Amino acid sequence: MVGSDREDMENKIQTVQTEYENTAEEIKTNQEYVKTYQRQKQKYQDQLNVID
Repeated sequence: MVGSDREDMENKIQTVQTEYENTAEEIKTNQEYVKTYQRQKQKYQDQLNVID
């Protein structure tokens, strides 16, 4: 491979790695949101049950 081709491929690998890390972080954040909303929903459900 020519030097510039190699550099181009290394840049692509780095870009993909960064996207992977960002996506993994986003998934982690979304999972936290899901847990929060599930807890909130359960809390409201419990309150509804008390009212019934």
